[in-house]
Amino acid sequence: MKKTFAERIRLMNQMYKLDVQDAPLLPHDAFDRLNDFQCTLEDEVGEIDDIVSRLDMDEELEPEDEIDVLVAIADLLADVTVYCRSEALKYGIPLEEVLEIVMDSNESKLDVDGQPIYNQHGKFLKGPNYWKPEGTIKELLLARMNKSELNALPTLPEPNIYRYLEPHEYNNANTVSFDVLLWDTIDELWDDGGWAGSDKTCIYCTSLTPEEFRALNSHIPQP
Repeated sequence: MKKTFAERIRLMNQMYKLDVQDAPLLPHDAFDRLNDFQCTLEDEVGEIDDIVSRLDMDEELEPEDEIDVLVAIADLLADVTVYCRSEALKYGIPLEEVLEIVMDSNESKLDVDGQPIYNQHGKFLKGPNYWKPEGTIKELLLARMNKSELNALPTLPEPNIYRYLEPHEYNNANTVSFDVLLWDTIDELWDDGGWAGSDKTCIYCTSLTPEEFRALNSHIPQP
């Protein structure tokens, strides 16, 4: 099966030893990275000057010259797209989903009759129903970050097995952690590590940091 564009970008980053993040992450060297990325884009966009100089003539282009200019434009746009998609992967940004949000926002710029509003440069102007995309993009990135945190937690029994999640805080060398006990109101032992306590049975026990516990607890149904 033919690989998607996103899959090929991932393979390219891996091949050239570039970062690949599966969840949104701001690296410690983001300042330097963005400066480098800016220089790369400026070099690429600078090629527009060469293309424009070929068009800044009074005489009409020959068909062969026209296709050469179109090839240069296509190559420029493709290079910029590849650089942007590769850069997004370094930060764990799901660019295709972000683009969907931005396009939905752009479509909200239409006027009351559903028609686009332009300025003199052909840019869309904002209609009365316009909404900014940043808030929705933030929700998307936070959801991806939370999903990544949850996937990093220990594997738990199926949700229909347990009813209670109880933290047991303790201090070990000034490090606060939690023992997580998953309880069910049944009398039998579930595994070798299970033990009966009052009218409940402990079916799972592990140690989590406070941050992991809060992330896990937010995804567990409470009685």
